[in-house]
Amino acid sequence: MLEFYPPTLADKNLFPKHSRYLAYNYYYSYVHLWSRQIGITIAKNDTALYMHLRDDDCFLLPITDDLPKAMSELEEHSARTGLRFQLECVP
Repeated sequence: MLEFYPPTLADKNLFPKHSRYLAYNYYYSYVHLWSRQIGITIAKNDTALYMHLRDDDCFLLPITDDLPKAMSELEEHSARTGLRFQLECVP
């Protein structure tokens, strides 16, 4: 079960440090600056780091090495909570 919560400084190590392939949405600095304004929440488990944007009512593509499993978990979460299963930042 995924438990989403507002990101804190303690979560900084969960985010990528740098990559020329990721959108700015995936960096801790962006999440920290905008989390309150646009309602970013995160969830972390053994499979992935998940992010949800309240104002856009969508999820970002999970940060994971096992995308099929992460997508399955996210779809189950959406079905259970009633949140819309829509993704942003999909390459």
